[in-house]
Amino acid sequence: MLRQHAGDGRIDLDELGHRTEQAYAAQTLGDLDAVVRDLPPAGPATVGNVARGVVVPMSGRGRGLRYTAFRLGIVDSACVAIWALTGGPSHPFADFWPAWPIIGGAAWLSLRAVRRAERQQRVSSFGNFASYRRRR
Repeated sequence: MLRQHAGDGRIDLDELGHRTEQAYAAQTLGDLDAVVRDLPPAGPATVGNVARGVVVPMSGRGRGLRYTAFRLGIVDSACVAIWALTGGPSHPFADFWPAWPIIGGAAWLSLRAVRRAERQQRVSSFGNFASYRRRR
């Protein structure tokens, strides 16, 4: 946010360095507010300048779970097809062994989804100081 103000010409480079040092030394939000109190609120994020608190997909990982689920579906379907073609349903004591890869894959996919949701929650709750200033 300070760099954006320096780029817009509101503060010079010396003042940017001084305010940046103050921001790094700040212990509370009040200390941070004092650093930018005399500056107007920063505008919305532009391309290449993403505001904090905005969840940005990291290199297409938003699609990662869908692709993984699709691949697991193909593997599980192949296991069921092998089981059926080798006479699995015709044996009286035959075990439905494809259940094990299906259960394992579902558990692994669920764990990845939970960890991804936790990671997104950490990123989005990291703190959006600009929105904090606008709410006050």
